[in-house]
Amino acid sequence: PPHTPTFDEPQKMLGSLRQLAPCSLVAVQLLGLICLPAVDANKSGDASNDYLVMLIIVFVVAVAVYKVWYDANLPSARAYHLLVNSEQECQKLKDELSTEQDVLTKFKAMARMHSMCPSGASAGGDLGKFKQGMMDPVFDRAVFQTGQVGEVTGPVRTTFGYHLIYIVDRDDKKQR
Repeated sequence: PPHTPTFDEPQKMLGSLRQLAPCSLVAVQLLGLICLPAVDANKSGDASNDYLVMLIIVFVVAVAVYKVWYDANLPSARAYHLLVNSEQECQKLKDELSTEQDVLTKFKAMARMHSMCPSGASAGGDLGKFKQGMMDPVFDRAVFQTGQVGEVTGPVRTTFGYHLIYIVDRDDKKQR
């Protein structure tokens, strides 16, 4: 037989969703104010379909709000990179950069000449701004945990090859 929900189940679900994120709390409370009176008026059990629809709406909106909050609070960075086949080639390029006064300008030129990645030839290795978790996990770790802003990091080995990374900017949000 189909499950017949009890009246206290929406409150339990709302209680669980309130723990997701601070801004989810507001969305969940607003939806609760809108939906729960309708369920309360139909306590007799006749509103099981309305109840399920309400639960789905509350859940979907709460998850969407949580995702927006989570994404907005992820650390981000702006970096350049170059990608080559071997660790030796990567180290040689890094050694060349160590004698430069204007490292970023030289880095861009090297990326255009040596990088196997399409961003190398077209944009001098510029990856633009990206959020933590968007890149290969090893690359991500190098940018958000071990690398320093304004310095060349690498060689960093990923599934694509060996990278040198120049981190231009990284925000100060708590890293996850």
